Amino acid sequence: MDMRKETWSLVTIIPQTGWNIEAITAHCESQNAWDLADHLQIISGGDIHKLQAIFFSTLDSHCTHTIAKARGEEAWGITATMEKLLCSRYMLMSSHPKCFEETYRDLSRPQNVIQSMRILNQTTDSFWRFCGDRSTDMNYYTKRGVLASVLGATTYAWMKGMRNDQEIAQEVSKNLGYALALGKIKKQTGKYFASLIVRGKTKIFNFF
Repeated sequence: MDMRKETWSLVTIIPQTGWNIEAITAHCESQNAWDLADHLQIISGGDIHKLQAIFFSTLDSHCTHTIAKARGEEAWGITATMEKLLCSRYMLMSSHPKCFEETYRDLSRPQNVIQSMRILNQTTDSFWRFCGDRSTDMNYYTKRGVLASVLGATTYAWMKGMRNDQEIAQEVSKNLGYALALGKIKKQTGKYFASLIVRGKTKIFNFF
């Protein structure tokens, strides 16, 4: 059994059942999809949040596999790779709008805030690792935080009805541009304050 393919079958089930493990299982059984029902129960352990996380992991895997295949042996920059990953993600979501509309409505509920953050962290980490990032210092958090803001802004636009490939590409490019600009400002600000600290320390040492 292809686990990724079986898990991805949720895109046709969720619009009918919502994110409810009992309803999903009952739907599979009503379609005589006993193997699928067993598969979803086994990988999730009956935990709907775990099943959601696995579903998004499958989405991310689809994106990285697609971009890896398109890239081949070419050397793409990090920004270009990230842009293509994000475009691939939202274009794939647009192929199954009802599923992802229901999914994001579920994740936006107050009781699912922590789950939403976990899935967001899962995606940002997956994409950054695909781009070759192996940070273990504060850059690990800042890079993923910036990407999370890009995902948040783009998902908001997607939920508002953005479905066209060209619109998606423009939105992703715009949001990445904002993030890069913010990163440059942050870097320059950090250098400025560091220089102030150095100058301040120099003046103190000169005083003594």
